[in-house]
Amino acid sequence: MPRKEDRVTYLKEVVLEFSSGRHTARISDISAGGCYIDSIAQVSVGAGITLHIAATDGSDAELNGRVAYVLEGNGFGVEFTSLADKQKQFLQSILTSSTG
Repeated sequence: MPRKEDRVTYLKEVVLEFSSGRHTARISDISAGGCYIDSIAQVSVGAGITLHIAATDGSDAELNGRVAYVLEGNGFGVEFTSLADKQKQFLQSILTSSTG
């Protein structure tokens, strides 16, 4: 399935909330539509997830999404869902700062 948005490298710690609890992991890339999480956490495609992301400028946001695909033993892709304008602006600021 082709991506709707280009992703940029973004190596940052993130706190994930699943129905099974909270986990710390790392984002390796991000776009306006989703991100890739490096994690060995057991997740299922379609599972809901909340991400707590901090930007390098000190701002942070809570984003909701769903697991779009899983690469066993490596990580999984997340598609962001139901983003408010403030969350979209937060993502745009990350993307702008990451691309120079």
